[in-house]
Amino acid sequence: MRLLQLHEYLDLLAAGGSSVPVPEELRAGWLEQARRIWPDTGLEPWEARPREVIACHRDPHGRLLAHINADHDDCFVILVCAPTQAAPEAWLLFDIGAEYNEIVFVCPYADYEGPAGDEVIDASIAHLNRHHDPFAVLLMGEGTYMQVYQDESGQYELEHQLVTTACHYLAEGPLDAAAVTAVFKSYARGDKDWTTAVRWRRIELAAE
Repeated sequence: MRLLQLHEYLDLLAAGGSSVPVPEELRAGWLEQARRIWPDTGLEPWEARPREVIACHRDPHGRLLAHINADHDDCFVILVCAPTQAAPEAWLLFDIGAEYNEIVFVCPYADYEGPAGDEVIDASIAHLNRHHDPFAVLLMGEGTYMQVYQDESGQYELEHQLVTTACHYLAEGPLDAAAVTAVFKSYARGDKDWTTAVRWRRIELAAE
């Protein structure tokens, strides 16, 4: 089963559709499919809390997006399923609640931790490696964030994560300060231009 990137999920939502009642004839099958992929999510064990299909969305092509509760409020494993099928085509781990949080910018170079305004991002990204901790991070929610590291030569390593280390992505480079700044500002604004402004590649990280 394929793990969707965020921009692919957003494309499904952009096509329209609506919330629909959870089909009772599919509920048990969806939960069983979710249980099988759970070890790949990086979440708490399946048995750590009761799991349920919390919501369901139908896109214009009839695909059903089944939302199974994850480890905190408004965070879900989302199964993308063909109509009438319990077996998903793809899945995504997404913290919907985090989308409504105020994003915090943390940057040692700027000696700053606070609201993620354009001015402080503009003033920081090009100069991260002037500090012995040459990074900046945008904190959105529990485990959901974007971060960048600048090495001594000026090269950038840009990453983002959705909820757990199982859904951690690296931007393919090379990237300059202008590109990283634009991606950071997009993420801080809460728009999703950053999801396609660079090419993201999932990378394996050790579980926390």
